[in-house]
Amino acid sequence: MEDDELAAAEQRLHDILANTLDEVGEAEDLARQRAKQAFLDQNVTHSAKSVQAEQNIQKVLNLLKKTTFWEFRVDYLAELGSALRNARYVEMLSVDPDLIADAISFMTVLCNDWNEYVRQAAVTQLSNAARSDDPVAVAALLKALQDHTPIVRDASITSMIDMTDTSDENIITKVSVIFESYLKAVRDSALLVIVQIADAERTVQVVGDLLRHTRTDLRLWAAEALGDLAAKKLDPLPPTSLPHTPP
Repeated sequence: MEDDELAAAEQRLHDILANTLDEVGEAEDLARQRAKQAFLDQNVTHSAKSVQAEQNIQKVLNLLKKTTFWEFRVDYLAELGSALRNARYVEMLSVDPDLIADAISFMTVLCNDWNEYVRQAAVTQLSNAARSDDPVAVAALLKALQDHTPIVRDASITSMIDMTDTSDENIITKVSVIFESYLKAVRDSALLVIVQIADAERTVQVVGDLLRHTRTDLRLWAAEALGDLAAKKLDPLPPTSLPHTPP
């Protein structure tokens, strides 16, 4: 009798364990199904957002290409830069690389526009659309850093700093070449970029190299710049680096 009761108790325990394991297995299966569905939903949402972003970028780019009014160009550039930044670096969407290249390429074209406010807007928005590993964008900003208009140079300073990682030797080397400009204002602009993306030792090195230059004006400028660096008179950004509002 005792053996029968023990056997019955063992069977009940076995049934309880089996039911528990079944429930655990069902719960795990349900969790896996939910996780899979969530992943699929996320992919669908990501794809839908990517398509929507592409359509928006294409629409604004087309409007930008068609308009001949500089005021509209400024507005469309701001809209295009914001759309590219959001798609590429905020939501990390899968946008057609050819479309991105086309948008950035046209922005660089407008960096040479006859209107200084269009040039300023194009230069400003390049830092939203690209990073320092984009040779097309970098080349346009290096040219803008030598623009004859202060607001364009200031926009280029800000964009170069925004899109460049600290100690990016490739950019440091390219910007330091501008030190040989015959215009002091251009050299000063290049120096403000170097101060922000290079450490103190590297900054002193690239400026100090000019002390051995054959041109007297560059040697004098370098000596003055090193003095300002030592006295910490150089501001991180020029006072006029904030966006200018067209009249």
